[in-house]
Amino acid sequence: MGCCSSNYRETVNEEENKVNEKGKDSLPLPAKLIFGLIFVIGLFFYLT
Repeated sequence: MGCCSSNYRETVNEEENKVNEKGKDSLPLPAKLIFGLIFVIGLFFYLT
């Protein structure tokens, strides 16, 4: 699509909405805490 297309702004808005929806799909907080804890324990054992 060229920049002069009459539907350009509409297409850009649709793509932006798709990207924003994908950004909302992230790990919940408990999962992040569990992964963080596993990482810290692993790092501790690696350094000792």
